[in-house]
Amino acid sequence: MNINLDDLSKHVRGEVKYYLSPLPLNSKNKKNKTLTMSDQNPFNQPPISRHDLIPTIRYQAKGLVCGIDWNNDETVYPTIDYSSRSRLEDLEDQINKGIEDGSIDSGMGYQKIIGALMTVTTISTIILDGKYYTNSEDQVRAYGNLTVPHIKWMEDLLGIY
Repeated sequence: MNINLDDLSKHVRGEVKYYLSPLPLNSKNKKNKTLTMSDQNPFNQPPISRHDLIPTIRYQAKGLVCGIDWNNDETVYPTIDYSSRSRLEDLEDQINKGIEDGSIDSGMGYQKIIGALMTVTTISTIILDGKYYTNSEDQVRAYGNLTVPHIKWMEDLLGIY
């Protein structure tokens, strides 16, 4: 099947199961600049699947928890690490549950937990030509009942942590 280069984009949407040659193959008329898509692989490369280009996304979070200790002082302490392989909402549910039940403080044992400032990392991975390509993006998010002074104080400490 010969395809004009100008029309190539119309033919490669969806599942790609053919091999594309960068040079005209089996073309008698060189002025047409056509490509031949063939089930035979002239370059010994695996076919590109659109399924490989769909990123897998996972989420990770770690940060600082602010609470009132048993001396009635407001202190911060590192949180436990959280992760989710499904949705950001699932990760946030874990964090909020940890604030409610006190498990977020990694054993500090606060009298009362005020909230947490977390670095949430979104990790996207795609597979292209059998190689994994990963991108990560960080966002700082506040959970619980943190006030603006709490957040500013914890942001300074988060940079050290």
